[in-house]
Amino acid sequence: GEAKGRGREVGMVTQIWSRSIYSYSKLRQSPGLNPGRRVNPAATILLAALEEARWHAKTFKPTAAGDPCFYIELQRHDTPEQEQINGDLIRIADELDLPLVCDNDAHFLGEEDYDAHDTLCCISTGKLKEDTNRMHYPRQIYVKSPQQMADLFADLPEAMENTVKIADRCNV
Repeated sequence: GEAKGRGREVGMVTQIWSRSIYSYSKLRQSPGLNPGRRVNPAATILLAALEEARWHAKTFKPTAAGDPCFYIELQRHDTPEQEQINGDLIRIADELDLPLVCDNDAHFLGEEDYDAHDTLCCISTGKLKEDTNRMHYPRQIYVKSPQQMADLFADLPEAMENTVKIADRCNV
């Protein structure tokens, strides 16, 4: 039905937006990248992300009932890079008058499952757990309860409220 379609649109846009922000985050983590150039690559990517957000906001206008179809997604997994990026995302949302939504990347079910997940990652990449030069996921990427999410985003209650509004619009 109609609500199901809107839910897919929101998911599709989130994926597109996340790719832009991922590129930006990699550059944001490397402020010394190309120090001899006059162009700041992180600022360039941020401007591109802002332009992409403008395009999506215009393309995915609110529904006839006024429900938004494009949101700025925030996650909090206890990483400094993510907090820096979240600040930029909040500024973009303010500038473009877009609603915020909170989300939680989940790679394992419970906090206690981190070690098992870490072990599986080592097996799949052929690395030893003792190897310091291997991929490490944040410990916070487990399925969180509604209360845990509310606590994480206590300073941005509208992001939590919008998460519930999106869920209510989906017909799955």
